[in-house]
Amino acid sequence: MKGFASVWVFAGRGDFDGWEALERYIEPVYDAQVNAQASAFMREVGLQDYEPDCIEAELLEAGEVLPLAELLDGTSYGEQWLRRLPADVSANAVICVFSPNRISTPEACKLPFIGQYAYIP
Repeated sequence: MKGFASVWVFAGRGDFDGWEALERYIEPVYDAQVNAQASAFMREVGLQDYEPDCIEAELLEAGEVLPLAELLDGTSYGEQWLRRLPADVSANAVICVFSPNRISTPEACKLPFIGQYAYIP
C-alpha cells in the first residue's frame, strides 16, 4: 500500500536476563575493521535495509509481564496499530522493527512473532 509503512512485533517471556543481553541479541557486532557483523536477531529474522533508529525494544524486570498494548504504550505510531495487537498476549520482552527495516523470516525468531502491522509515518 502506497504511503504505508510496517512494524513487525516480536514478544516473549524470560528470554533475557537483563537489558545488556537484549541489546547483544539485537545490535550488530563490529570487528576490528569496524565492519558490522549481523546479530543473532538480524540473522534469525532476515533483517534488511538496517536502520538502527527504527528498532524499539522494551524489557521488564524478571518475573514481571504486561499485556502487549500496555507494554508498548508510547511506542512510535502506536496510536495507529496497538489496538490491533492480540489482547490475550502478555510479555516481558518485546522488539518492534519499523520501516525502512525489512524482515524476511519473522517466524525464525527465537521470540514469538506477533504480527506485522501497517501504519502511516
